[in-house]
Amino acid sequence: MGNSGDSEQTRGLLIDAAGELFAERGFNGVTARQIVAKAGVSLGAIPYHFGSMENLYRETLFEACKASPNAGSLAEQAERAEPHEALRLAVLWTLQEYSASEVSWHVKLIEREFLDPSESFREVVRLKLQPDWDWLCSILGKAVGQPANSEPVLFGVVTMFTLAATLVTYGPLIQQLAPSFSKRTTDLQGLSRILAALTIEAVEQHRSQFVSLPTKSRRQSSKRKRP
Repeated sequence: MGNSGDSEQTRGLLIDAAGELFAERGFNGVTARQIVAKAGVSLGAIPYHFGSMENLYRETLFEACKASPNAGSLAEQAERAEPHEALRLAVLWTLQEYSASEVSWHVKLIEREFLDPSESFREVVRLKLQPDWDWLCSILGKAVGQPANSEPVLFGVVTMFTLAATLVTYGPLIQQLAPSFSKRTTDLQGLSRILAALTIEAVEQHRSQFVSLPTKSRRQSSKRKRP
């Protein structure tokens, strides 16, 4: 199968070809022959490099979830920064991760998995996405003085993650609906400051709307019990 350089090139060709096809048709809608034809390699390349179609799909998902080259340095900066700046850097890190998806199949494949998760995606969540999520919760928890696993912090991270993903991955749609604003979506530094502030606001709104409700409910319940 050639030297190590050729081997890595073949793996890359297979992953790119598989990614485009899987994103368009799903795992069950793609055959090995279609992938190797698109990649321009022999049929034996898939079992040689990946062992099976399932393993190729798994590796393709991991490729789709890879962070931007700048994300690692941002994470290190966030660990050293004061809490609120650390949150802004963590938001920027999230934006950088989505901005790294220059090839559309990366985003489309993950979106397909969100709607119809496979066994492979559950493994990707456990090994890749869950640690990233826990780290974001930890950063936000320090910024707002709340436990990382508290419901307000989880809601804050959900809010931030949803906004970041929408602004970056739905750029073409935003460009059509709000062309003047769409130019702002390329300013990741500015977006990171706005989303950090909105994330903290989401935590505060959750606390004011939901944390206080049980107390009010108990008071109302006690009033009803009085003769």
